[in-house]
Amino acid sequence: MTQALIIDDSKTQLASLQLFLTRHGIDVDVSENGIEGYKKVIENPPDVVVCDVMMPNLNGYQFCRLLKNNPLTQRIPIILLTSLNQNIDRFWGDKAGADLFLSKNSELSELLDNINAIVAKQPVDVAIKKTIANTQALKNALQVKINDVLDTSLMEATIMNEFRKLSKNIESSEKFLKSFFKLLSSMFNYNLCLIAFNEQEFFDHSTVYVSSEKYSYSEEILIDIAKSAGMYKDNTKLEVVNKEQDFKEETVDIDFQTKYVLDLKINDVQLARLCLCNYEFVDYESFQFFETVKNEMALMAKIRNLYAQTKFLSITDGLTHLYNRRFFFENIEREFERSKRYKSPLSIAMLDIDFFKKINDTYGHQAGDEILKKLAEIITKTLRKTDLIFRYGGEELVILLPETALHQSYIPLERLRSLVDKTIVDFGEEKLTFTVSIGLAEKDESVTSTDNLIAMADKALYEAKNTGRNKVVLYE
Repeated sequence: MTQALIIDDSKTQLASLQLFLTRHGIDVDVSENGIEGYKKVIENPPDVVVCDVMMPNLNGYQFCRLLKNNPLTQRIPIILLTSLNQNIDRFWGDKAGADLFLSKNSELSELLDNINAIVAKQPVDVAIKKTIANTQALKNALQVKINDVLDTSLMEATIMNEFRKLSKNIESSEKFLKSFFKLLSSMFNYNLCLIAFNEQEFFDHSTVYVSSEKYSYSEEILIDIAKSAGMYKDNTKLEVVNKEQDFKEETVDIDFQTKYVLDLKINDVQLARLCLCNYEFVDYESFQFFETVKNEMALMAKIRNLYAQTKFLSITDGLTHLYNRRFFFENIEREFERSKRYKSPLSIAMLDIDFFKKINDTYGHQAGDEILKKLAEIITKTLRKTDLIFRYGGEELVILLPETALHQSYIPLERLRSLVDKTIVDFGEEKLTFTVSIGLAEKDESVTSTDNLIAMADKALYEAKNTGRNKVVLYE
C-alpha cells in the first residue's frame, strides 16, 4: 500500500485530502506544518509527500529544499500544492526541487492519478526507508538543518532583492552603475572590476565600465586588461564609474594573481561580460551564493539591455536609423547650453534632398526610401563620431557639429555634398542619382535661443535651394 504524507496548515484541507485518498487505498499520515512534517519523514519515510506551499515557519519551498538537499531523503518524491498559479511560482517550485507542481483547484482525482503515477515512476526502496529511519544523525541535526535552509533562503532572497533594487536606477546609467559596483564590492573582494554590456547593436560603439575603489590605473593599462578579457574592440570606450579614481598617469602594479572573466547569459544568449581582478588568489566560484549572484547579474544585464533597446528605438528613425526629430530637440538644447557655458563653438547644418518629390513620383516611394537610406549611410561614414545626425522630417536632415566653428564645418559638409553628387543607387534596373542642398549656421553671441539658430540654418538652406541647389550655403 502506498504511504503518503500530507502537509497543510489548513485542518479542513487536511481532512478532505486524507478522507479522499484513504478511500482510494492510500495509507495517509498528516501534519499541520513543515517542521513537524520533516520529523515524520525521518521517523516513518513515506512513498510520497504532498505539501502545501503557503505555510508559516517553514513554507513548501523550504521544506522541499530541506528534503532534496539530503542525499538520503532526496529520493522521496514531493508534490507541491498551491493556489498560486503564476509562472514565477512554478519557477520557485522547480528550483526548490519539487517533482510536481499542482494547483489546489485541480480535481482530487487528478491528485490521486499523479500520486499513483509518481510512486510507480519513482518508488522509494524499502532499504532506503530503513536507512533514513535508522540514521540518528538526521534526527540529531534536524534543527540545524532547518536553520540552515531558512538562513540560506533568507540570504538568497536578500541578494535577489538587492539586485532588483538596481532596476530603479535603470534610466540613469551613472546611478545604475554606481549602485551595481557598490553592491558587487559588498559581496566580492576585488581590486579592479570591468563590465561590458552587449549594446553594440543599439549604439555605434561599446563601452567598458571600470570600478576600482582603492587603486588608480592609466587608460593604457585598463585597455590592455579589457583586451585580455575579450571586452575591447576598435570602437570601444572606457568609462570609469567612480570618478575619484579616474585615469591616472602613474603606473600601478598589475601583477594580478586572479583575473576572473565571467560571461553573463540567459538561455545561452550573451548579455554582458564581467572581469574581476585581484592581487591575491580568489576562487570566486567557491562563494556560497555565487550561482545566485551570477543569475541575478545576468537578469540585471537583460533588463539593462532591454532598456537600451527601448531607448534606442524611441530616439531613432526606423528607416534611416538616424536619430529622430524628438531627440534632436533634446540634444540641441543641451549643446546650446554647453556652448554658452564654455564659450565653445557650435554649428548646425540643415540638409535637404533636391527634387525628392520628383523621385517619389517617378520611381515610387520605395525608391525614395532607398535614397534616404543611402544618404544616411554616406553621412554616417563621412562625418565624425562626435557629430550628431538626425532625420528632421521627410527628406530633411539636421546635423549638429559641437565644438566646431562655421569655417571648420564647411569643409566636411562640402566633401559630403560632393560624395552624394557622385553616388549611384541601384533600384531594380534603374540607376538613380541625387543631390543635396545644405544650409549651415553657427551660434554666436547674437543668437539667444535654439529657435534662432535653427531659423538661421533653415534660411541658409532656403538660399541654397533658390540659387541652384546642390550646394552648401553659409548663413550670413
